[in-house]
Amino acid sequence: MIVTLLRVDCRDDAAADEFDKLTARVFQQVTHHEPGTLVFANHMVAGQPLTRVFYEIYRDQEAANIHSRGEALQQLLAGQDALVAGFHIDRLTLELAKGLPPAFGSASAASGGVGCRLHGSES
Repeated sequence: MIVTLLRVDCRDDAAADEFDKLTARVFQQVTHHEPGTLVFANHMVAGQPLTRVFYEIYRDQEAANIHSRGEALQQLLAGQDALVAGFHIDRLTLELAKGLPPAFGSASAASGGVGCRLHGSES
């Protein structure tokens, strides 16, 4: 199981609006074409209108790779320089959880990183 937490800071309001439109396309891709993406949650941060936080759980490395190669995500990544001021990606290891199916807690995380990476200034 692969779990990532991604924080993105958009450049300005217009960039945040465009980022959200592109994210909606990624969500549609995930929903309809990525059965190995178990959780794809996009959050807005209270009091920080330019910040987005993503929580993602992939069944395994192959599912993460499929996600990273998706057309909608590639479109978002191609336009990120104009939209994103900074980002931070964390790879998580699930220790304890309430509300997730038992299989989430018993699966061990696969080694290696998620196949796609934002580029630019990592904060």
